[in-house]
Amino acid sequence: MDGVCAGAVIARDPSDRAWITWLGVLDAHRGRGIGTQLLRTVFRLLRDRGHRSVGVDVDTHNSAGALGVYRAAGMSERGTADQWQKFYRQQPF
Repeated sequence: MDGVCAGAVIARDPSDRAWITWLGVLDAHRGRGIGTQLLRTVFRLLRDRGHRSVGVDVDTHNSAGALGVYRAAGMSERGTADQWQKFYRQQPF
């Protein structure tokens, strides 16, 4: 698939904390190390800007293998958090 953007990463780097905001790789291109390489590139750029660490929030039940990608890029788990949600039943009018 020449010429197709296979993946992208978005990071932010305010002076106090670098953070991976979004990482995605097209399904057809997963498993080839693209996500890991994108992360390593961002890590290098952030380090060059003076950051000594970078964080990310990720769904630990992610079916796309996100945890493996972050681990392969050298990241390690610092903690976990659960999200809570309330669904409202639709009220008849």
